[in-house]
Order: sequence, then structure tokens, then C-alpha cells
Amino acid sequence: MGSSSSTSGDLGMTLAEQHSTIREFRKGHLNCLFATSAGEEGIDIPDCNLVIRFDLYKTVIQYIQSRGRARRADSKFYQMIESGNYIHRRITEEVQEHEARLREYYTMLPEDRLITGCDYDIDYHLSRERGLQVYKVPSTGALLTYKSSIAILANFVSTLPHPADVCLTADYIIHNVGAQFESQVLLPDSSPVRSAIGRRATSKQVAKCSAAFEMCKTLKEQGHLDDHLRSTFSKRLPRMRNARLAISSKKQTEYPMKLKPSLWSTLGVPKKLFVTVIRLSAPEAIGRPSKPLAILTRQVLPSVAKFPIYFRHDRMSDVDYYSLPGSIDCLPEDIEALSHFTLKIFKDVFSKEYAPEAEKMPYFFAPLICAHNSEQILTCSDSRMIIDWSCLQIMQSKGDCVEWEGRPEQVFDNKFVTDPYDGSRKFYTIRRRPDIKSTDPQLPGLPVSQRQKKSLDAESSFDIWNSCISIWGKSRRALIRREDLTVVEAELIPHRQNLLDKYEIENEVDRRCFLVFQTLKLSPVSSRFALSYTSFGAN
Repeated sequence: MGSSSSTSGDLGMTLAEQHSTIREFRKGHLNCLFATSAGEEGIDIPDCNLVIRFDLYKTVIQYIQSRGRARRADSKFYQMIESGNYIHRRITEEVQEHEARLREYYTMLPEDRLITGCDYDIDYHLSRERGLQVYKVPSTGALLTYKSSIAILANFVSTLPHPADVCLTADYIIHNVGAQFESQVLLPDSSPVRSAIGRRATSKQVAKCSAAFEMCKTLKEQGHLDDHLRSTFSKRLPRMRNARLAISSKKQTEYPMKLKPSLWSTLGVPKKLFVTVIRLSAPEAIGRPSKPLAILTRQVLPSVAKFPIYFRHDRMSDVDYYSLPGSIDCLPEDIEALSHFTLKIFKDVFSKEYAPEAEKMPYFFAPLICAHNSEQILTCSDSRMIIDWSCLQIMQSKGDCVEWEGRPEQVFDNKFVTDPYDGSRKFYTIRRRPDIKSTDPQLPGLPVSQRQKKSLDAESSFDIWNSCISIWGKSRRALIRREDLTVVEAELIPHRQNLLDKYEIENEVDRRCFLVFQTLKLSPVSSRFALSYTSFGAN
């Protein structure tokens, strides 16, 4: 259940449809409701005995409100969390601990401070209340009542500007004033109206409805609710909306299609290429050494404004695009080297493999010899001079991976590691650890994949060797375990981290782990360039 306009093109419901659906549910004609966050409040369903919450709550209030939808003695509340996700488990434990503290505090209150009248039979309480207000919109005849006000207000709050994955709600503060109750509603900071106080009522629930009624009335008078009592704020479009268009064509009126830029359609073997440098204003924010990257295209890339990317809560940097003047003349061997380097970046960093057809590649990657803040980028008159051609030649001469056996132990320092059997696993090496064996326990920074869980025998211990082998059970059993493997300390690279959204960065998590290289590969791509392509290219 959720609000929707008639032209929105989504699967939402009007307020009248919501009320009709709830009536059918109460009568037993429907036995299941699917609701948005607006269902946390304002829905009077005393016979509901099962609540399943699919998204994770952000506050204790949201947890208590959603769990409070199931109020029968035999009711159950289920929260869906990701298996093995430490963040999800920690949030659920914290809200349960906070709720226990609230209950303990409540039991310590004296009798004269306990607030009664919390029965959710709203129809019963409204029937006992006198002087209930009704607001009618003259142009449409839409009615704002005490009973509908909480749902209307919840729908309004859900349309306010907010970070991704943050669920906004209205907060109600209720005071016991003699034999009556008075409620104040508080809206989030992004609301044009922050608070409103309702009339006093003989029950807590009616007082809450009164506060919501006064807030909705104020929002309508100030033009923030339209004549149908719907929010005038633009609806926040969901993430991956363009991907959803590929599934259903019903939303094309709401979501504009994103077409491929025309400059990518210019193909053929290039003779001239234009260089665009992408660099960080604060490269130290990454926390590891890195180099700027270059994109070489057949046409000049359009100007792009600076934008921030976020590596941690307290570490961010602007990304700056700078198109170098002029173009570079490309020989066949240059195109071959650029093509090989680009395809290797896609294979090792992005786990995508393409045919080596330079004439069909819309752009090429290239390493640079200078640092992010080098003045050489701004003063360079010849774009060819800042491209690291020697690195391109070395990459061509190397095989699919770096050989480490028989090499000095420094071969493991600051390398980029790939797993050819699991493209989601990438690592940065730190140093060799001669004090640790492959049979020692693995650190918690390396999670267990579903493939490993199914492949491991019940008797197998999840040691360093087992945690690094991601092949399936049959191949795993045929693999001869090497006891002489060098153990290397490394850092797991986060999978699918959106660096454009600072609100998506979770608390610091220790991603250190130990690796052995029986199936893992040391990539010939330098970690300095791999880090840059991971940060920029994926976003």
C-alpha cells in the first residue's frame, strides 16, 4: 500500500483504495497486505497476527511501530536480514536492547505517570470523542478527517527529500494533561513545516490524530498538499530505475530512457585520439597510493563538473575531469597496447571479458606517469608525454598473471589480486606473513560465500586455505592441497560499494584477511592503477 497520483505510472494506491483494501482485510476477504513505510502508522488492524518487514528499520521507533502492527496474543514479527551481514545483525541487536531499556524504564514509573488510553481501536475512540473536525477541499471534495490524517501525513513525509536508503517518518510526542491528552507531531528537517500541536482529546490515539490533522491542514493551506491531499513534492524515483525499464514498459511515462551517447557510436580503427585525465583533488582520501587515469576517445569528451566520491565517513575527494589540448597520432602498435591494457582492466578489475577488437572499442584506458596533483597535467602541451607507454609495453609482455614462485618475498607487496573463480572477490596485498601457516584460522574480514558453504565438508575447518579456495565441491575435492604455500596479509575490496553516496558508507569494517595463492592470481595490473579504476570506473 502506498500513495500515488493517477499519472505516476507506478503501482501505488489512492487513499480511497487504501481504505477499501483495509476494510476488505478486516472483513477477512483479504488475508495479506503489502505496505510501504506509511503502514507503520495510521492503520487500524487489530486482528493482524503476522508482520514480515523486508527492509531494515533505521530507528527504534520504526522497529516498535512496525512490530506493533501485530497485536494479537499469538502474533509474530519477522525481520528479513541478509545472511552473514554483520551490520544488519548489529542493528537488530541494538534496537532490541533499546526496547528492553524502554520497557525497564516504563516498569519503574509510578502509577500517576503511566499513560493509558493506548488502545488502537480508533473507530471506538473517535465515536466517543466530540467536536471532531473535518476539512473539505472545495474544488475536489476531498475530505481530511481525523482517521485519514495520519496516513495522509505519512504519505507526505515519504515524498520529502532524503538520502538513499533512509526512511523518513513523522514523530509524535503525547503528553498527559489532567484527564486528557495533547499531542505534538514533529516532521523531518526537510519538511517546510516542522511541527504542529493538536487539540486535546480523551484518548491518546485521538490526540495523535488531531496533531496529524492540524499538520495536514497547515500543509494544505501553504500549498504543500494539492487539492487531492497529495504531496506537491516530486516523487523520489527508485534506484536502478532505468534497469527496471528493461523489465516493464509500464513506467516509460515516468522514467525517461537513458540513451547511449552518440560519441560512443563512432567506431573503427582510430588514427587520432583525444586524452581526458580523471584525477582526485585529495588522493590521500583513498588511504593507499594511486595514480590518475586517462580515457582516450575518438572525439573530445564534453565538459563534466566536479563531483565528490566518498571512501569513508570522514574521507572524500572531488573528481576532476580535464581534457588535454590537441590529440595524439596513434600507430598500430599504440592501439594494440592501449587495447590490451583496457581489456586487462576490464577483466581483472571489473570481471568482464571482451574480444580484442580495437575497432569496436568506443574508448581506451591508459596509465599516466604523473601524480594526481602534478602541474604537468595542466601545463602539458603534448598529451603523449604524460602517458606511461613503458607500463603499456610491460603489460603486453606479461602473461595473465604475475609469477611468484621462486621470486623474492617483495613480489607480494602492494599487489592487486583476483579470483578467477569468483569475480566478486578482489584484494590488495599488504605483505608476506612467514609467521602464519595456511592451516591457521582465517580472519573475520573475509566472509564465506554460498559456494564455499556448499562445497565444504561438514568436517572441514574454515582455515586460510579453505577460505581462499572458491571452486565448487567436485573440483575442490580433486585439488591437491599444498602445505608449502606462502601466506600473505591482504585487504578485501568492498563489493558493489556506491562511492557517490556518502549515506551508503557504513561504519569502518576490518577487511584484513590472509591469502594463499593456489587458485588466486596476482594481477599484472598495478595496484595504483587498479585502485583508480575501481574508484572511478565503477561510478
